[in-house]
Amino acid sequence: MIKIIFLLLQLCFEYSQYSNDGIVKLVDTIGTEKTQRLIQLIDEYPDKKDLDFDNKIDESDYYREAAISVVKKILPITLDEYTTLSDVNAEGNVVVYQYEINGITPDEFLLPDNRELVKKAIVESYCSDSPQIRKMKKYFNEGAKYTYYIDGKRILIVDVTTDCSFKK
Repeated sequence: MIKIIFLLLQLCFEYSQYSNDGIVKLVDTIGTEKTQRLIQLIDEYPDKKDLDFDNKIDESDYYREAAISVVKKILPITLDEYTTLSDVNAEGNVVVYQYEINGITPDEFLLPDNRELVKKAIVESYCSDSPQIRKMKKYFNEGAKYTYYIDGKRILIVDVTTDCSFKK
């Protein structure tokens, strides 16, 4: 389960494999306190063999739900001066990230060049051929949805399928 939690976080911001370098990057990005809390939550999460799988199709359901549950407990995560990861969910086998944008007006954010930069960054992250991304796609095998809000209003949704095409 630890890997899927870090994979979820990797899709919302760039950081290396779960390793000492990965933990350092995580600390740099979300801070020491939230990293320590995340590791504590992972360590405290009940072992899957003690859980009831009667309502689960397979163990992937458990891992998706468990990883999202743990990440939600450390939200919000400030990624940079403009971007905060405010929520993460699953819609079936699609991971859904919700970001709050600060310090940028909707008009500025939605300029065609800016929208394309956002889409390009998402595609570069989600569509990379790294082992981590391949593993993430195993658990969220229908893609990812990135939603952006300014002042509580949804201003942009980017849906990416696992074959790296955009849903229209």
